[in-house]
Amino acid sequence: MFTDYAAVAPQLQTAGLMTAEARTALVGAVDPACSVPTVRGLVRGFFARQLPAR
Repeated sequence: MFTDYAAVAPQLQTAGLMTAEARTALVGAVDPACSVPTVRGLVRGFFARQLPAR
């Protein structure tokens, strides 16, 4: 399942709405600066392969 929690959780933590422990439990310890572009690339690649070109 795709979510953007990895991008949103750090913002919630910075705003004081989420603890560091809650963030790690939700998205793991991966750095969003690394994980978000990777996931976006994988999703783009999937759709590029599955949808016909126009």
